[in-house]
Amino acid sequence: MAKTPIGVYKEGMSNLTYRRAEIEWALWRLLRARGAPAEPSTEFTNRIKKLLDLDRAERSAKAFAFSAEAPTGTGREAAFTPFDVFCLAIALDLLDIGLKQAEVVQLILYVRDVLADAYAEIDMNYPPSRKNYAPEKHHRTPQIERSGIKTADVDVYLVLQTAETKSVYQPIPTTTSKRIAPPRYGARLFVGQSEVLAAIGKNRRALVFELYAYSSIRGCLDRAASTLGKN
Repeated sequence: MAKTPIGVYKEGMSNLTYRRAEIEWALWRLLRARGAPAEPSTEFTNRIKKLLDLDRAERSAKAFAFSAEAPTGTGREAAFTPFDVFCLAIALDLLDIGLKQAEVVQLILYVRDVLADAYAEIDMNYPPSRKNYAPEKHHRTPQIERSGIKTADVDVYLVLQTAETKSVYQPIPTTTSKRIAPPRYGARLFVGQSEVLAAIGKNRRALVFELYAYSSIRGCLDRAASTLGKN
């Protein structure tokens, strides 16, 4: 089945930026388990710090996993866009399923452009909360029936057509000015459950992420800026 077209995201589309404390607060509220404390744990914030440190380990690198270019500011004053934090949220879930930190940074670096297309589609075309979408307003997407109502199936999926990275990724080098690029392999976007099921049905293994859920990081960041700005 042909892949539904996805719009092209332009880096820098949003001029809003957020600092480390706001990022930690927002990501904690997006990803924390029910019943978790209100404030992020030290282990959680250390994970974020380690990912960002690894990403910036090679200052001469021309590409970064969690920013379009070398972040402005240093340490906790470094600034990141909502899309950067969107990528961080996915990275934290990749850690939870067992990938190593260096593997995660390399993987996000590899799929950042693909994620940017998905983020643009969601940011420009879908409101920040889930609801039934009239099929005639989303004619490019498949349809799905929910509670007897036909609606446009606008979920956006990232499919990585491998579930193993140990043998294909090399760690971020620490003694050279050049990053080792991961090999090219399948990273594709699909809109709707029917498309993604058809895609993964042809593969022995795949990692699948439903990206709409991560897009609520935008609202979490706004609340973080408001809440922490009052403290």
